Amino acid sequence: MRPSIWGWRKFKDFLHFYVMLGVIPLTILTTYANIVVGPATLTEIPEGYEPKHWEYYKNPVPRFFARYMIADKRQDYERVVCYLNEEAEKVILKDIEKRVKKFMQYRNDYKSWYYRPVDARPLRFEREEWRQHRDNIAGHDHNVSTVDEFSR
Repeated sequence: MRPSIWGWRKFKDFLHFYVMLGVIPLTILTTYANIVVGPATLTEIPEGYEPKHWEYYKNPVPRFFARYMIADKRQDYERVVCYLNEEAEKVILKDIEKRVKKFMQYRNDYKSWYYRPVDARPLRFEREEWRQHRDNIAGHDHNVSTVDEFSR
């Protein structure tokens, strides 16, 4: 009795199918590009014209990849410089924020990180009740000699 070779044949069929599915069209495309388009020729650059980054390649296949799939080196450089500049500005802003927080904590006089807003209505209500209570105790005499510490 022999083991079945069905799995091996199926694998070979799929391998041949997918290799040919990719190899045949790419071979035809490369042959067309090399025969019809051909390699680039070196010519004088006209005055005021700046060549694109893909125009420096001789063969049409690398030119195609450079034009549509690979980013320009100048754009990459500008992108990296912009990123580094933004990160440097973030570091400067974080340093300034740290210094501001330190001064605000030291002086304790600014309404920001160290200030919790409070609703003043209950305080006003309590102050008014305290004044009424004070006036009742003093016998409705408004010339009380005690210091009104809340009216400042």
